[in-house]
Amino acid sequence: MIKSILVGLGDLAYSQSATDHAVDLAKRCRARLTAVTLVDPGSMSAGTFPIGAGGIAKELREHRLELTEEVLDQAVEYFSKTATAAHLCFDVQREEGKAFEKIIECSRYHDLLVCGLRNLFTHGVMDEPPSELVRLVEEGARPLIAVEDQYREMKRTLIAYSGSIESSIAMKRYVQMNLWPDALLRIVTFDSNESQGKRRLEQAANYCRAHGIEAEIDLVNQSAKDGLLPYAAGLDADLIIMGNSRKGFLMRQIFGEVVLNVVANSNRSLFLSQ
Repeated sequence: MIKSILVGLGDLAYSQSATDHAVDLAKRCRARLTAVTLVDPGSMSAGTFPIGAGGIAKELREHRLELTEEVLDQAVEYFSKTATAAHLCFDVQREEGKAFEKIIECSRYHDLLVCGLRNLFTHGVMDEPPSELVRLVEEGARPLIAVEDQYREMKRTLIAYSGSIESSIAMKRYVQMNLWPDALLRIVTFDSNESQGKRRLEQAANYCRAHGIEAEIDLVNQSAKDGLLPYAAGLDADLIIMGNSRKGFLMRQIFGEVVLNVVANSNRSLFLSQ
């Protein structure tokens, strides 16, 4: 059972969605919430300007910082009002400095991180690499739920199971936490070897059953990289559960590529672990 949830506030729409999802979980789990805002002035640089244009660069940087503070003020206000209305215990931490390192540090003392799929570090003021979410998981901010920019009730959840150690860990973490016990759970594996895929699915389903959860299973003769997001759309899945490893990310091995592709292109919430 989770007792402490960290909520990453960034872009306003994603922050509101993260707040709503975290509050829903906290009410059912009787968990304490901590919201964290992350401002890294050093990342607000205006890029390369011609010699003599330093004043313009400074003005642009200050404008970005001002916009960021406005966004975060609104996000904190929404979080505080929503948590108060739900009668939850909560804190707000406003961090400044190296944002990535700050949130990793905060996540060490929480059971779960909930944040937006996009703009956690740049707050919609600048573009943000989608790989930042994968880096968070690799560096220890796990498990992590990255939500879309509108609240969505978790009715259908999908475990993308490759049989790797990392996807096994993600599946086990999700099943053990049992965050949405009433949601439909399906496990899908992508494998051209039918007997191997079926055996993998049966073992995964048996693990879920041992924890009191019945899961549907499905075998797809297609690559996960090409097939996972269309499959999730066909199921109308509200959440995709998957795992990633540092080795898979750096070496661009198959499941690392799948995770990067999903993080970059998904419009559905993700449960990421390692």
